[in-house]
Amino acid sequence: RFSDPRSDPHCVRLLTLVRTLQPAKEQHLVCLAVVLSARDKAIIVTTQETPLAHTGPDWEPEAVSDWTARVWCPDLLQEGHWHHLVFVLNRAVLKNSALSIYVDGQHVYTQKLHYISQNPGGGAANLTVASSVYGYVGTPPMWRRYSRLSWKQGPCHLMEEVLSPHCIPTMFQLGPHYLASFQAPQIYGNEPYPPIVAEEKIVFGLNAKAVSYLTLAKIRKLYSRADNKSIA
Repeated sequence: RFSDPRSDPHCVRLLTLVRTLQPAKEQHLVCLAVVLSARDKAIIVTTQETPLAHTGPDWEPEAVSDWTARVWCPDLLQEGHWHHLVFVLNRAVLKNSALSIYVDGQHVYTQKLHYISQNPGGGAANLTVASSVYGYVGTPPMWRRYSRLSWKQGPCHLMEEVLSPHCIPTMFQLGPHYLASFQAPQIYGNEPYPPIVAEEKIVFGLNAKAVSYLTLAKIRKLYSRADNKSIA
């Protein structure tokens, strides 16, 4: 259920990645944001770095540019329906990088888009400057407020792989209750498919049913010192 774009402009924030610079003081920069616009429900994807301090509950990425893509998809206007969204960022060295968007297993849009800047802040590479990355699936806590907007997050995966257009319809057919990692997907009782993506390429996976509990001691054993500091 969407909010009213005039009296209650609250966009659907699907993913927000933030990285920090830690020289003398921390600087938090939004380096990737994926939202559904509060105004017209268009899909907006941006890789433009934006200081977190310059944003707020009403913040949406700027208009279309070399860093921002905006595509309107009428299928997303239907309330009460589940939709499967795939965003593929293809990083290129000798030519322009590109963004491809798939809705419900179908390719709907491709645009040249600058990849996330290699050096935080856009400056020269500096190995002495520490940086870390964190992200939010859904609305970040500092932007939450009472709203008519109501939506549910299904399975979510972040992959370090450019997905083939042929495998995305299969991922869509697995449906909103799929809980695994695409290593032997099975549809409607048929024989399992071969792996869609190498397991080591799955950076992050989230669903509402697979929950595990970690103590501080286990976190120290599983994660690096830098990650431990970020989690704590």
